[in-house]
Amino acid sequence: MCVSKTGIDIARVKRASQYYLTLLNMGLTRETALKLVSQKYYLTKSELMVLYRCIHPTIESYYRRRKLIPPHEVRGKVLAVDGFNVIITLQSVIEGIPVCISSDGLLRDIMKSYRKFSYNPTVHNKIIETMVKYISILLPRKAVIVYDKQVSYSGVVASVTNSIIRKVHIEGQALVREKTDKTILEVGEVVASSDVVIVNKASKVFDLAYYIVLKENLITKPNIHVMKMI
Repeated sequence: MCVSKTGIDIARVKRASQYYLTLLNMGLTRETALKLVSQKYYLTKSELMVLYRCIHPTIESYYRRRKLIPPHEVRGKVLAVDGFNVIITLQSVIEGIPVCISSDGLLRDIMKSYRKFSYNPTVHNKIIETMVKYISILLPRKAVIVYDKQVSYSGVVASVTNSIIRKVHIEGQALVREKTDKTILEVGEVVASSDVVIVNKASKVFDLAYYIVLKENLITKPNIHVMKMI
């Protein structure tokens, strides 16, 4: 049995994922499918979260993958970034919390299984700097980074982000909004998020977190699991 330091038996999760996917493709709800899988495989809360976040019905995965665009297609477009979504995924990668390349090709974290987001200037300012650096490399016409108002210190995070944006001299801004998904979908020609609600409604999606992980040579970290080849 291969159990990670975070308490996840990834081999067991992958076996369970095949059963879970079968149930989803049969039309069962996620809640019902998770309950059945949990009873059969005795999964922990974190292991169930991997399934919930990273395994999706085959037809849904197919349509989402068709929306994914390569880095060069971001150039000259308005890029709308789901700020906390990207930051928390990158933080998870760095801190060894499990993340998965999902069945729809997007990189997702399960941070909520471990703790709530809590702003730490030492940790998060560096992540924001890295995020903005790679956004500038992509050469969008404009970048709009949207933060959820309901998250603590969202105003501070947005202010830090705007300060960094000014330093790298790119056309862009960070905003705080109550309805982040609505704002992201309204302003972005391309959206950077792994949130299912946003991805389902977007026409073009760029996985900024995945791109940064690849560019920073973090893809070989043991807490990154591939779930997409199921």
